[in-house]
Amino acid sequence: MLVLCACAAPLPTPDQPGARDAYRATLDVDAKGPRAREAREKLEEAEWDAARAAHTIFAYRRFLKEFEDSRHGPEARQLLEGLRWAQADKDGSETALAAYVADEPRGSHAQEAWSRLSSLRLASALTSGSAISLRSWLAENPAAAGREKAEKALDEADWHAAADTAAWRTYLGDHLDGAHRKEAQARLDKALRDEAELLEDEAALRTLGDPAADRIAFEKAAALLDEGKLAQLARRPGPFAADAARDLSLLRKDPRRAALLEAAAHKLFLPRATLDELPEDAPRRAARLREWAASLDGARLHRLLMEIASPRAQVSLAALDGAEALLKGLPAAEARVRAEREVVSLEPLAVDAPQLTALAVVQVGLGRSDAALASVRSASSRNPRCAPAVSLAARLETEKALQQIALQIALAAGRDLAAAHAAAARAGDASAIGELCAALRLSPDELSIRRQIEESRGACAEKPLDFAQDRTEAARFLAAARTPLARPALARAAARDPDSSVRAAARGAVALDLAR
Repeated sequence: MLVLCACAAPLPTPDQPGARDAYRATLDVDAKGPRAREAREKLEEAEWDAARAAHTIFAYRRFLKEFEDSRHGPEARQLLEGLRWAQADKDGSETALAAYVADEPRGSHAQEAWSRLSSLRLASALTSGSAISLRSWLAENPAAAGREKAEKALDEADWHAAADTAAWRTYLGDHLDGAHRKEAQARLDKALRDEAELLEDEAALRTLGDPAADRIAFEKAAALLDEGKLAQLARRPGPFAADAARDLSLLRKDPRRAALLEAAAHKLFLPRATLDELPEDAPRRAARLREWAASLDGARLHRLLMEIASPRAQVSLAALDGAEALLKGLPAAEARVRAEREVVSLEPLAVDAPQLTALAVVQVGLGRSDAALASVRSASSRNPRCAPAVSLAARLETEKALQQIALQIALAAGRDLAAAHAAAARAGDASAIGELCAALRLSPDELSIRRQIEESRGACAEKPLDFAQDRTEAARFLAAARTPLARPALARAAARDPDSSVRAAARGAVALDLAR
């Protein structure tokens, strides 16, 4: 009876001490009881009175969190927004204004807050001169005051940051009315001319209208003792017509001797002439790729990198080796230019394992070891059966734990490759034997693969393609001829040949001063 009487006692009024605790206790006992609605309403009124009395951001937020659908909600939100603005307005910092805009995107002071925030951010971006900050501000403020200042500052920031052909192209594309367009175009044109001259790209130089095209054409013809090209230059009006006519006359005096000199000059000249087409069958295709690398023809780099995507491991590994050897053998300046060109074309597109492996190769050539490691790790993880990817990853990995994983991945790839081609290799298929050799390269300690190669009566030893001895003999022959006709070929070899013995033989001959 006492309990029933206590339960029937009226709820206290909101202004009585402990009223809110009593309302919550009633709701805790029976949230759906006959007095729950009354308790909830009285609690809401009591909490609203308390929030109004406190009149703080915390109090209104707490009320709205508990009574989201309260009839006092609109007034609470209005009062909260007013307090938030007063706080942000008094502080006036970028952080405070940004917080107000984030909390009250439709508040009565949102427009003013955004305007002040925009001005602060613009001032900060202009002071820092950061292209990233300026671009961010322009993107956030498509119609705000100060855009002209920001665009001008961005133009200056991008221009001062531009230091190579890719950056100058980007500047010209991004700043159609830029203050430095004329200078950017001039620098880009000069860089393209310098690159074309470095790469001896006669066609590109003629397109650019550069007179260096005639000089390079003559220097090549003179170094190769190419009678046909010298005859063309002699007939064509130009600065080198007289020199070409003189060399042509000397060659024609003694055709037999001229033929011997020309043969020696062709052996000495780099890049060495090779066939352009690639055979279809894998062994011959791989052999041609090795020839391209040995010829040290930088123009072949792009195609070598593309062959890394070959589905035949023998070919793709030959392409990997060839690209690496070519970058090491080329003159340093030429290797850098060609590698940078490949990076520019590969980076935006490299998504599959062969492309990422090709990117890693040129990154290594540029000395970007960390970037190369990241690329090849991605390549081997995307396709652990891509022979060039797993082979290069095993070589480049630097972390001990990851080295073991990379070696295990290469080992597994070699086993799978050998298993796929074992039967065809036993039947004498040359391409299958080549795949077994590729598998052995991935898994060099796998005795079962060696036995499969022996059973197929195949051999994996490849004759190294090194024309250095031929070039040394050619340099000595040209030097012994004691003719000024030999000087261009010897001077070129002394400056460009990657082999020290060839350079030494050529320099010794040039030192004799074979004057014209």
